[in-house]
Amino acid sequence: MPSRSFGKKSRHGCERCKQRRVKLEPKGPSPISPSSGSANKPAPINTPESTTWAFDLHLMSHFTRRTVYTFSSYPTLVDAWHTIIRDAVSQPFLLHGILAISALHLASEPRCPSDDDNDSEFTTHDYIRAFRYHQNEAIPQYRKILQSFDLVGDEEFGLRSREPWPAGPAYAMGFLTGMTAAAEVSDNSPSVYLEQDEDDTTTASTTTSPAHSPSAQEAARLEAIFDRFMSIFIATRGVRAVVKAALEAGTFQNTVYRHLIGPVKESDLLPAASMEVEFSEWYDRLRTECLDDLLNKLAEREIYNAAISCLQEVHNSAARLLELKRERLGYVQKNRRLFYDFGWLLKWTAIVGQEFLALVRERHDAALVILAQFAAICKMAEDEWYMKNWVKNAIDAIRHMLGSGKAMDWVDRIVQRWTNEEALPGVIL
Repeated sequence: MPSRSFGKKSRHGCERCKQRRVKLEPKGPSPISPSSGSANKPAPINTPESTTWAFDLHLMSHFTRRTVYTFSSYPTLVDAWHTIIRDAVSQPFLLHGILAISALHLASEPRCPSDDDNDSEFTTHDYIRAFRYHQNEAIPQYRKILQSFDLVGDEEFGLRSREPWPAGPAYAMGFLTGMTAAAEVSDNSPSVYLEQDEDDTTTASTTTSPAHSPSAQEAARLEAIFDRFMSIFIATRGVRAVVKAALEAGTFQNTVYRHLIGPVKESDLLPAASMEVEFSEWYDRLRTECLDDLLNKLAEREIYNAAISCLQEVHNSAARLLELKRERLGYVQKNRRLFYDFGWLLKWTAIVGQEFLALVRERHDAALVILAQFAAICKMAEDEWYMKNWVKNAIDAIRHMLGSGKAMDWVDRIVQRWTNEEALPGVIL
């Protein structure tokens, strides 16, 4: 861009600041600073340069007022996040992670001109570019933190003597990463937003070639959803590493981060929920009838039994915590239907055996059926922006992997049993 011919100095900031105020779209100012090209063209969505501090404040405000409440209705968890934000000031990876998921949440919301928060001046394109920028800043730093753990065997983690050791912020970032990975399976997937944006900015041929027929496109879409589904396991197992090491070191004992896992530990002290008997009967059928139908190798049966028992344990814990929420929130949230917190159900993806995950990746029928069982019970948590059509998308992807046969019959039974309205255990307060 040519320099200005006159020398009057601006009282409102440097040329760089002025560039950040350039309007890139008629709907409002871009929160992303422009690239070195024309100021009239949006920067490519896959290479955002930075966000403005004012827009980041907008994202942080949204996170504290809205996004945290979509993680859980459990009061101590919400309060913990409001405190954790202070730590993000000194932990840039966590700050970027918070701003990224807030931007993704805003991208999922319809633009409303009457919104009191004036969110309508920004577009979905703006929010997705901000998400990509902050995510790209957060993840490399987060990986460096995880590398401070020494892996011993498959299960045990030792600690390096590094100070300060940000175990709490790392766990909080791991939680955000897990929720973002989960959102990838929903209709609010950031990958889908990015693809849509690229379609809007490129000229595509109007002729559909045989290689890109509707059936081929649908198959590719379902394959992509399945891959995103599997990415949840990668994200949450990183959280498991942090939690295990921190608990062994006593790091969380006197910090606010203990509240992020407190309700799950508290559920172990609660009496069994009334519905657990019904759960037990169903999971027994999976261990017996289902595995009898689908397994050819008896040596694998122990692996599957362990995965089913692990899922049943998580399911039971979620039911107990739902009862606990009903008792503690009933006096302040009348006439509201409470559901399972999705974060509680994600525990299974973090603790299920590695041998089982290998069978899922190899797309064994029995492994995919158990994965479908996990997806189906997530219907009991499908009440937030990151869960939009989540169960349907996950089940459709699993069906695509299976084709016809006994395994598909079991998926049909699971869907009928766990995803219809009557099966949902939401408590009306």
